[in-house]
Amino acid sequence: MSNFKIHPSTLINLVICTGCILVFIFFLIYPVHDSITRTDQEIDRVKSRIEEQKIFYPVYKDLLNQIGKKIPKGIFAENSEKAVQYDSNNITLLIQKIATDNNLEVISIIYDVGSLIDDSGDMLINASASGQFQDFRNFLIGLGRISCLSSMEEIEIKEFENSRNLLLGLKIRFPGKPGGKGGAV
Repeated sequence: MSNFKIHPSTLINLVICTGCILVFIFFLIYPVHDSITRTDQEIDRVKSRIEEQKIFYPVYKDLLNQIGKKIPKGIFAENSEKAVQYDSNNITLLIQKIATDNNLEVISIIYDVGSLIDDSGDMLINASASGQFQDFRNFLIGLGRISCLSSMEEIEIKEFENSRNLLLGLKIRFPGKPGGKGGAV
């Protein structure tokens, strides 16, 4: 058998080249491959969501046709009428009346100080009432019928004092005159 000898400089060059190839694979090829794999997975998720939307949209459209409503243009339906200004003296009485008509007890009606100070003219009211859950629906519908109501910004329902009653907290926005003062209804 012949004696096979490798010169030490050839061995060193072989180790250096192998190391460079491994570094090239580890630092350049593997991260790109990993990124491509993640992108492919994200594309698959988006494709499945698109397919779900294709399936559910006709069902959504059919349900809207059954209840006789138009498909909204955006996320929020546009208001057909501009809200009128309110009289700040009467609005708390109106909220209390709507609450008592729906078997709810008004806990508090507090005007937001920040809305009194700013120049937008809108008045923000933090209101809370307690009662049975099924009465909240009619109360919210009653508030929605107020012609001077601009929007209901936040609705929160919590358990109240370990009883069967619940606490409904909401933020209501009413338009007013610039300077934070309400006008006549």
